Amino acid sequence: MNIEPAIERALAGIDQDAVTQLAIDLVSIPSPTGAEREVATFLAERMSEGGLEVTLQDLGPNRANAVGIIRGDGAGPRVMFNGHLDTSITGIDAEDYPMTGPLGPANRAKGFVKDGHVIGCGAYNMKGGIAAMVSAAIAIKRAGIPLKGDLVVAGVAGEIEKAPVKGLLRTYSGDAYEGGGVGTRHLLNRGYLTDYALAPEPTHMGVLRSRLGLLFIKLTTRGEMVRACFRDKGKTAIAKMFEVVTALERDFNPRIARYTRIHEDSVYAPGFSIGAIESGWPYKPWASPAVCSAYIDFRIPLGHTVLGAEREFRAFLDELTALDSELSVEMEVFLSKASNSTPADSYVYGSCRRHFEELIGPYERCTSPLASYSDDTCIMRQQAMEAVVFGAGGARYRGQEDSGGLGIGGEAVSIADMLNVARVYAATAVDTCSRKRDDLKLRDQWAEEPV
Repeated sequence: MNIEPAIERALAGIDQDAVTQLAIDLVSIPSPTGAEREVATFLAERMSEGGLEVTLQDLGPNRANAVGIIRGDGAGPRVMFNGHLDTSITGIDAEDYPMTGPLGPANRAKGFVKDGHVIGCGAYNMKGGIAAMVSAAIAIKRAGIPLKGDLVVAGVAGEIEKAPVKGLLRTYSGDAYEGGGVGTRHLLNRGYLTDYALAPEPTHMGVLRSRLGLLFIKLTTRGEMVRACFRDKGKTAIAKMFEVVTALERDFNPRIARYTRIHEDSVYAPGFSIGAIESGWPYKPWASPAVCSAYIDFRIPLGHTVLGAEREFRAFLDELTALDSELSVEMEVFLSKASNSTPADSYVYGSCRRHFEELIGPYERCTSPLASYSDDTCIMRQQAMEAVVFGAGGARYRGQEDSGGLGIGGEAVSIADMLNVARVYAATAVDTCSRKRDDLKLRDQWAEEPV
């Protein structure tokens, strides 16, 4: 098959208005982690209408993955488009306010267009990416292109990084807290493995072959409950925790900054954030509490194992507590994901970069902080899949002064970027799935002699 004319036929079937409307429709279906079934059902129906062979894969009463396939003749590599259906926030004031502040239209599950963007809960992360990849797949199918390898299109549940944890006042458990890749793990463990994958996470048009791993860590300090009337309270649990988080912000960040890696595609910089601090009774602050917990997100440097990163963090705490006999810190890891990379000579990475430059223009190294994030491609690479992350840009509104009344923490995805992502995905998939496996350096080749 002559590949270039086939790519042109696929590109001719990608329509900006259709991509935009699909993004609006997806945003307008609420899908917080643990409640993805409705949007998965919608997506499965849309892929079926586009001619794909579709499965709705159950994860629970309110959860599902939507999987579509375009079958090849079996001679080529298998490629996956993979994006998550769950959203970073719920769009519910009582649930989101402690993290986002006041909500506005850009935080709601009601998509709309403004200033060249689709706006609404999950538009940026990552229903705009889902719209782009599904539009690309439908265009390939409708163009009638005979592929050698299968193209798998997966909208998965439970990618958003959250995990069950026992807090001081309540235990966070159940489907609403089962994220961190549960949908993709379910998908891969049940037969949907591929050689290559493309994930349209919002990279601001960076074509990334690496992702950082993560540790979610619970730290706990202890003291005594001392009433307010006692002037000498000693070192309270809260005061101890303040010492810990101050040292982390002041000293730990510089320590891990030396592990920043500058690759040809992007800058990968490890980091951490203090996501929550929990202690005492908010409704009854008459005493200093006896226990305080902080919840940390540590993004693991490239080249570090999960265990190595855990030990580095623990060593920092040990150095800190060695300087103060009154200070001790308990540490519990409640979610982990490995850092990893796709080889620079991977065919799918080269194809994506090449088609980026043919369809968009010269590629410049990605400098967005979002390059130093984590996603389900970390899980895919652990299954020997070579994965690339490439997605649209947009905005998260940080405050009222720059949100135009759309709401703090709201989301917007660039329509122009979505269209370009869809075009690059279509070209890359047709190119890759039209090759013979024997012509590519795949990692599934069996050794000639048993080990």
